[in-house]
Amino acid sequence: INTESDADSTAIWNKVQADSTYLDDRIATNITDIADINTESDADSTAIWNKVQADSTYLDDRIATNITDIANLDAEVDADSLALYTKLQVDSTSTWNKIRGDSTYLDDRIATNITDIADINTESDADSTAIWNKVQADSTYLDDRIATNITDIATLDAEVDADSLALYTKLQVDSTYLDDRIATNITDIAGKQDNDAALTSIAGLTTSGGEIIYTNASDSYTTATLTPAGRAILDDTDATAQRTTLGLGSLATLNSVSATEIASDAVGADEIIDGSITNNEIALNTIIADDIATGAVTTQEILDGTISFADMAQNGATNGQVMKWNNVLSVWESADDVAVSDARFKRDIVAIPEALAKILAIRGVNYFFRSEEFQSYQFSDKKQYGVIAQELKKVFPELVSKGKEGYYRVNYEQLIPVLVAAMQEQQEQINSLNKKVTSQESKLSELESDNKEMKSDLDLIKKMLIGDPAAKKEDK
Repeated sequence: INTESDADSTAIWNKVQADSTYLDDRIATNITDIADINTESDADSTAIWNKVQADSTYLDDRIATNITDIANLDAEVDADSLALYTKLQVDSTSTWNKIRGDSTYLDDRIATNITDIADINTESDADSTAIWNKVQADSTYLDDRIATNITDIATLDAEVDADSLALYTKLQVDSTYLDDRIATNITDIAGKQDNDAALTSIAGLTTSGGEIIYTNASDSYTTATLTPAGRAILDDTDATAQRTTLGLGSLATLNSVSATEIASDAVGADEIIDGSITNNEIALNTIIADDIATGAVTTQEILDGTISFADMAQNGATNGQVMKWNNVLSVWESADDVAVSDARFKRDIVAIPEALAKILAIRGVNYFFRSEEFQSYQFSDKKQYGVIAQELKKVFPELVSKGKEGYYRVNYEQLIPVLVAAMQEQQEQINSLNKKVTSQESKLSELESDNKEMKSDLDLIKKMLIGDPAAKKEDK
């Protein structure tokens, strides 16, 4: 052991002599290693603590494992000691055999060692000079380095001892400590609610006075300002109070007024709330023309099918006529299904340009309505003829409109003037082609006449060439 210790000391001394920063680097490395060990120790302690909480038999299993490992190590140490003793015996015999076989063996080994010692002394002198210079420059250099290292090591040891002692003390003082901690954790986990997206969205809102929270998407909330009118309605205790707040009369109550309860002309237009009386509240044809003052009900106040033509007999509508609203007189009028087209009503009159090209760009189709999917529209189940609104919109956007429900509608009536202009353009083209054909026919007739004359002359020349006497007479 002394020999090995001397060899190790010599090796370390050689390293110090070869590298002046060797000690500094070793110290820095040791400090880093100690810091890493502490970090790993903290992490390991936490991991072990978690395992102990999760498995009450963890410590017993670890202790049993350690006892087994110690027994195995003892067996290995015994085996290694025996192997070392055997090797020493073999090595001693081998060395003695070398000495006996080679009389110069010891001398050569001694000479080699002397040379190595001389080299070490030379390096040692140089390194010693470098270290000595540091010590001379700073008399407290070695003391400070040693004191710092001792303090750091002592601090780390104290922290490790304190943490270990604290845990050990807790376990000794309270045998149920681990069980209590495990039970507490289980209770904490069981008492916590799962993460809820809706509650998280609400928790992230910033509200102020006069605002309400409402959903704007699934599990998503936002705020909006509540107006005084809205607040007043929310403060009302029942529907009667809300009608009073809104200024609604008794007609706003569903089915509260029947046809027999309305005296002739007793209810004026200003007394009927728009849309408050539906088809279900008015029996069909129970209100006749005499019950409604002319012009008392506007288009917005009449739901489709509630009042039929028979209910407005005062307008004198006949079969085939339609009811149209006169915005000037504010009354309904019966009229033939015709459009106003007096030139005196019009200005900036211009012929439709390129009507034929535009008509050719439109596709005429026949089709069936998807009646089952759109039953509320009461479409016919018969074959239809028309155009596709989306296609027409690309050519005549002004003839396509979109209803409140978002579906396109086509003004077929306005297509008629375009068709007229297109037919006129087509007729002009036909007339122009006819003129060309007539001209070509005239020229063809002239060519045919000239061709006949040329053929006749050619026949005469042939007869003259063959000496036909008749040809001479024809020539004369």
